[in-house]
Amino acid sequence: MNDTEKKFKVIDAFQEKKNIKQEISNFFTETSFTALTRIYKAESFFRRLAWTIVVLAMMSWLGVQCYWLLERYFQYPIEVKLDLKAAPELDFPSVTICNLNPILEKHLQQETFEDLVKYAKPNTDDSLFAATLSSWMFNESCTLYQYTCSNGRCIPKEYICDGYNDCNNNDDEKNCQNHTCATDQFRCTYSSTCRPLSYVCDGENDCPNGEDEFNCTSTTRAPFSPNGSFSRWSSTTSTGVSSDTTTSGAGTDLDSTTFTQSVPASTSQGSDTESSTQTSQVSTTASDSTATTNSAPAGRRKRDAVYSYNSHRDPRRKIIYNKKKKKHEVHQSTKFSKIKERLRLELSLQKSIKTKEQIVHMLQKSYKKYSERKKRFSTNSFRGTNGYGMSARWNMHRQRRSAKSQESLERSEFDIDWDKVLENSTFNKWDALSSGETNYYAERDDEWEASMMYAYITAKLNSTFVESSGHLIKNLIASCEFNGYQCSPLNFTYFHNHKYGNCYTFNSKFSDDPKLITRFQGPGYGLKMELFINQHEYVANLATEAGIRVLIHKRGSMPFPEDKGITIMPGRSTSVGIKQLQFSRLPPPHGVCAERGDITDYYSKYLGSTYSKLSCLKSCYQDNMMSECGCAVPFYFVPPDAKVCNMLNKSTEWCVSKLPHVYPDRFSACDQLCPQPCEETEYDLSVSSSIWPSDKYEDYLGTKLVQTNSLYADSEIDHDFTKIQIYFQDLIYTYIDQQKAYESMNLISDLGGQLGLWLGLSAITIGELCSFLFSVGRSLPNTWIGGSKTSPTDIVPISTIEPASLEDMYDDLCPEQAKYIPPDIIRTKTDLNSANLSDV
Repeated sequence: MNDTEKKFKVIDAFQEKKNIKQEISNFFTETSFTALTRIYKAESFFRRLAWTIVVLAMMSWLGVQCYWLLERYFQYPIEVKLDLKAAPELDFPSVTICNLNPILEKHLQQETFEDLVKYAKPNTDDSLFAATLSSWMFNESCTLYQYTCSNGRCIPKEYICDGYNDCNNNDDEKNCQNHTCATDQFRCTYSSTCRPLSYVCDGENDCPNGEDEFNCTSTTRAPFSPNGSFSRWSSTTSTGVSSDTTTSGAGTDLDSTTFTQSVPASTSQGSDTESSTQTSQVSTTASDSTATTNSAPAGRRKRDAVYSYNSHRDPRRKIIYNKKKKKHEVHQSTKFSKIKERLRLELSLQKSIKTKEQIVHMLQKSYKKYSERKKRFSTNSFRGTNGYGMSARWNMHRQRRSAKSQESLERSEFDIDWDKVLENSTFNKWDALSSGETNYYAERDDEWEASMMYAYITAKLNSTFVESSGHLIKNLIASCEFNGYQCSPLNFTYFHNHKYGNCYTFNSKFSDDPKLITRFQGPGYGLKMELFINQHEYVANLATEAGIRVLIHKRGSMPFPEDKGITIMPGRSTSVGIKQLQFSRLPPPHGVCAERGDITDYYSKYLGSTYSKLSCLKSCYQDNMMSECGCAVPFYFVPPDAKVCNMLNKSTEWCVSKLPHVYPDRFSACDQLCPQPCEETEYDLSVSSSIWPSDKYEDYLGTKLVQTNSLYADSEIDHDFTKIQIYFQDLIYTYIDQQKAYESMNLISDLGGQLGLWLGLSAITIGELCSFLFSVGRSLPNTWIGGSKTSPTDIVPISTIEPASLEDMYDDLCPEQAKYIPPDIIRTKTDLNSANLSDV
């Protein structure tokens, strides 16, 4: 760098410094940010300090406000907009119908549903009511051959320590270790109970550990006949019994081929009382045995055989037995005569004899069954627990339906004065809970058990076979109309439901029919059906109600009639007016909707239905069940090749019911894995009903039904038929839309408002600030940006600056400009160097 360049650079530096100060001064005096102007023009230090503090405080509060605005923005809030829109036409929804009865009663006889038979009929006894009666004092007069219970009840002495709670207070089953069994009884080692010798080697464990079946061979086992009657011997050839054909003890092999069975002759009502003591000697052939045992109640067959068999050993025993039977029959006759007499007196109060007899019958059945329930939960009952603190032999209360359990039911009616029961009108069965009858809460509902067993069985069967066992669509539909035109069972699509069995969908996505639309509102332009309920084939425990389950849903979606829908009753016409609701949801980050879930939706995958949150949740729950319990519950979709859970198994039911409590996080995660669909359609229902058919129309309807199906000929219209009408109330649908509640424009507007409120700033101020910074940046010398700074030693006095020659200036001109300069005024560089500055 020559001296001339250094001198000009120093001049520029001073000029730039002056310009920067001028820019700063101009900005602070002319800016629209008036707070800075106040600070810059403050006349005193204290005033300037005060304005500075105020500005800093406002800027701090502005920062807080801006943080709140940004926080709100990044929460992605939404708002819901509801609008009513009219449409020239609407898609008609799918309609799913199911008979409340899943299986026809006649199909229960099939071997496939053998396990369902014992759950088909409800249990009519009430343990709390029976427990209420058991607390009464009987105050009976016991005979020499009876045992007196602490509550005053009389039972045969043979009933002591036999494993049955005959006193209803367990008095006859106490201190059995010191009790001596009769000569015709066998003592169980672990329970100290006495069982009849006829129970030894009969193929059933009557002792808790099966001691009565030890050391038995095929020749010593006594089979039961197919009809349930007991036969101690497999074959007999003659009558008469030798005294050496019997032995006592466990596992005794009685190898005699004949014996004589003494059976009390049956007596008819009104016969002489002495005839009840007569007996008949009958050869125990297969046919005679069947005829004999069928004359006695099923629960007493085994005991009658015991008495008959041992009667030849002790003649007195036979007499005692006949006396007991006679006394019991006389007592029963007297008992019912008293009840009838009482009922006749109550005719004056317009009380029905039939109703009272039903009450007596109900009381008898309830009290008879109470003994078996008490035995099942008693602390002295058979042990051998299965992990739940309950008896392994009696852990299922359905065992009461077996032949042997009937024995305890029959004996519990012994010497009950039911006339006293009728006289008691102040009892309340719930009082039994306060007296310690807590086993009531351990009883399972009959309807639930039957439903779970049906679901368990059908989940493993072919769908075609399952459909054939239920109410078929060709029988279910008596008539069908849509938009005033006929429709038929061919317009319905089948699917199986675990609770209702056969379900059929009208306007299904999977049918060959095109999508249906509606252009007018009202019953005349909807779906109209007359349905056959067929209560004659109902199964009591599977269908405690009579009617049809109806579900209205979007075409293509998976119907869940057990969770949604309505039930229509027989003998009524039900009108269902529908209004369409359409939902539109936002995807992330503002919403949580999605086209599908993050897990496999079994209903969509295997049944082809559209995605829904409910179907996804059920699939997620099913995955949790299969991973932890090792099986799939039958009330959700069971994937192919998956093991089905038997919910009547205690350990399985415990695992399934406790799983949501043990792993709550897994079930909570299902909600995140199954978002709502972005587009969804639901229907709001308005239901009304009326009596159907009318008196005038009934005859015409009967004629039409007879011509439709032969099954309808013997049916009652008000008992087996129902009608339903489904239609749009109007063609105005409700549109519910999610919208962004706080968008970018809202954020900018709010930030501008806060800046203007607290600091008086605007967009112009921001422009001024940008312009100021740009000007200052241009004014800064290159040395400030990155070059070397100019030192004071580089400053040269201006007097020493050498002026440029004309020749140099001429050289700087472009050729077009240089040609206009006269040559005579141009001096050489040498002459210019020799000239003085003054000559210039």
